[in-house]
Amino acid sequence: MREYRKIYASIVASEKLASVPVDARWLWVLLVVSQDDEGKYPWTPIKIKALTVGTNWSSDDVQSLGSVLAESELIHIESPWVYLVKGTEKNGKPTSTRGF
Repeated sequence: MREYRKIYASIVASEKLASVPVDARWLWVLLVVSQDDEGKYPWTPIKIKALTVGTNWSSDDVQSLGSVLAESELIHIESPWVYLVKGTEKNGKPTSTRGF
């Protein structure tokens, strides 16, 4: 995975993102910066804990937030992966073999 991910200013104007609770928005941002080049992130207990280590969310909280994001069509959960909608499109192509 590349160390660099783009966060577009348009996220502040996204109606879909604005329609979800703040914690769900933060989970989405964490997923954006952690996704691989195919726009996916492992949706397993260990990787979810690693993703959310700086939060006070329980496993149930994360699953609930993931459901909210899925219902809002911001992600798709297909065990053992979570796919970000348009994740690969937003990632762009690596410009060098070093990944940045």
